[in-house]
Amino acid sequence: GTGNVSGAQIGRASNVFSGSTAYDLGINVATGQDIWFGDGSTANMVIKESGNVGIGTTVPGQVLSVAGTFNATQSGGSIILNSNGDIVVNLG
Repeated sequence: GTGNVSGAQIGRASNVFSGSTAYDLGINVATGQDIWFGDGSTANMVIKESGNVGIGTTVPGQVLSVAGTFNATQSGGSIILNSNGDIVVNLG
Protein backbone atom coordinates (compact mmCIF):
# COMPACT_ATOMS: atom_id res chain seq x y z
CA GLY A 1 0.00 0.00 0.00
CA THR A 2 0.87 3.67 0.14
CA GLY A 3 0.53 6.44 2.67
CA ASN A 4 -0.27 10.00 1.71
CA VAL A 5 0.92 12.97 3.75
CA SER A 6 0.19 16.47 2.46
CA GLY A 7 1.12 15.96 -1.19
CA ALA A 8 3.58 13.08 -0.69
CA GLN A 9 3.27 9.33 -1.27
CA ILE A 10 5.42 6.72 0.42
CA GLY A 11 4.98 3.02 -0.18
CA ARG A 12 5.68 0.18 -2.54
CA ALA A 13 7.20 1.65 -5.66
CA SER A 14 4.85 -0.40 -7.82
CA ASN A 15 1.97 1.55 -6.25
CA VAL A 16 3.73 4.91 -6.74
CA PHE A 17 5.64 4.60 -10.04
CA SER A 18 4.95 2.52 -13.13
CA GLY A 19 7.65 0.06 -14.16
CA SER A 20 9.04 -0.62 -10.68
CA THR A 21 8.91 -3.87 -8.74
CA ALA A 22 6.69 -4.65 -5.79
CA TYR A 23 9.60 -4.68 -3.31
CA ASP A 24 11.14 -1.29 -4.18
CA LEU A 25 10.42 1.71 -1.92
CA GLY A 26 8.76 4.62 -3.66
CA ILE A 27 8.77 8.21 -2.41
CA ASN A 28 6.91 10.73 -4.54
CA VAL A 29 6.47 14.40 -3.65
CA ALA A 30 4.63 17.22 -5.35
CA THR A 31 6.43 19.16 -8.10
CA GLY A 32 8.79 21.73 -6.62
CA GLN A 33 9.25 19.88 -3.32
CA ASP A 34 12.39 18.29 -1.82
CA ILE A 35 12.80 15.08 0.19
CA TRP A 36 14.34 15.57 3.65
CA PHE A 37 15.78 13.02 6.07
CA GLY A 38 16.67 13.75 9.68
CA ASP A 39 16.17 13.10 13.34
CA GLY A 40 14.43 15.36 15.81
CA SER A 41 14.79 18.89 14.45
CA THR A 42 18.06 18.26 12.55
CA ALA A 43 18.09 17.63 8.79
CA ASN A 44 20.89 15.18 7.90
CA MET A 45 20.26 14.65 4.19
CA VAL A 46 18.21 16.20 1.42
CA ILE A 47 17.34 15.25 -2.14
CA LYS A 48 16.51 18.47 -3.95
CA GLU A 49 13.96 18.68 -6.74
CA SER A 50 16.92 19.21 -9.11
CA GLY A 51 18.26 15.76 -8.17
CA ASN A 52 21.20 17.14 -6.18
CA VAL A 53 21.85 15.25 -2.94
CA GLY A 54 23.21 16.88 0.20
CA ILE A 55 24.64 14.86 3.07
CA GLY A 56 25.41 17.05 6.06
CA THR A 57 24.16 20.05 4.08
CA THR A 58 20.70 21.15 2.99
CA VAL A 59 21.98 23.29 0.11
CA PRO A 60 23.87 20.92 -2.23
CA GLY A 61 25.51 22.87 -5.05
CA GLN A 62 26.59 19.75 -6.97
CA VAL A 63 25.03 16.39 -7.84
CA LEU A 64 26.52 15.12 -4.55
CA SER A 65 27.59 17.53 -1.81
CA VAL A 66 29.01 16.15 1.44
CA ALA A 67 29.70 18.38 4.44
CA GLY A 68 32.07 16.62 6.83
CA THR A 69 34.46 13.72 6.55
CA PHE A 70 33.73 10.70 4.41
CA ASN A 71 35.22 7.37 3.42
CA ALA A 72 34.64 5.64 0.07
CA THR A 73 35.89 2.09 -0.51
CA GLN A 74 35.99 -0.25 -3.47
CA SER A 75 37.64 -3.70 -3.72
CA GLY A 76 40.08 -3.11 -0.86
CA GLY A 77 41.01 0.45 -1.85
CA SER A 78 39.64 3.65 -0.37
CA ILE A 79 39.55 7.42 -0.67
CA ILE A 80 39.23 9.31 2.61
CA LEU A 81 38.75 13.03 3.18
CA ASN A 82 39.61 13.48 6.84
CA SER A 83 38.81 16.27 9.28
CA ASN A 84 42.20 17.92 8.58
CA GLY A 85 41.25 18.34 4.91
CA ASP A 86 43.73 15.68 3.81
CA ILE A 87 42.82 13.31 0.98
CA VAL A 88 44.17 9.82 1.66
CA VAL A 89 44.18 7.28 -1.20
CA ASN A 90 44.73 3.61 -0.36
CA LEU A 91 45.04 1.42 -3.44
CA GLY A 92 44.49 -1.77 -1.47
